[in-house]
Amino acid sequence: MNIVPLRAVAFQILFLLVAIAIEARIFRQRMNLDHKTCVQYATTVNLLSVVVGWIIFFAAEPFLPSNLDAQLISYMFFDQLFHDSLSSSVPSIIIVVGFFIFFGTWLLKVEGLNLLEMILGKKKAEEKPEQLNFKFRNVRNRSQNRFIFRGTGTRAATVLLANACSFSAILLLMAIRLIERLYYAP
Repeated sequence: MNIVPLRAVAFQILFLLVAIAIEARIFRQRMNLDHKTCVQYATTVNLLSVVVGWIIFFAAEPFLPSNLDAQLISYMFFDQLFHDSLSSSVPSIIIVVGFFIFFGTWLLKVEGLNLLEMILGKKKAEEKPEQLNFKFRNVRNRSQNRFIFRGTGTRAATVLLANACSFSAILLLMAIRLIERLYYAP
């Protein structure tokens, strides 16, 4: 009988929805595309990164040491870690793996976006070095006027910013979940 980790699936869907919403907003602001295209791009690159991530996970899982494998399975199915000799090094392992996942996801999303535009037959605009759009804005005190600038940046920088924002939001959701579990557990 197969056991499906429904909690992991539910959180994966929640994280995907959050990432798509945040990244589509940033794509809209920085790439000057319409709403529909931004949501489609964000959805495509996030689904690609999730599928590739799970494939890598299932390919690497058989090669993990048995105690790390047991910790991982315990966390996936029961949402808790075993207390053994490995549990003291788990936070450092999570930080290192998270760092690699972040940059791996960023590279995958940049290449996925380029591949998506190539498949759709859209011309890729030549990326220019950092362009700055200056806007004049009045602040509350009308005697104090200032210039506000917003860099449009390159596609890779835009995807990096979008990825960083979505990862930060997901990390915040995970922290809230951990706090809720620690303080409000039965």
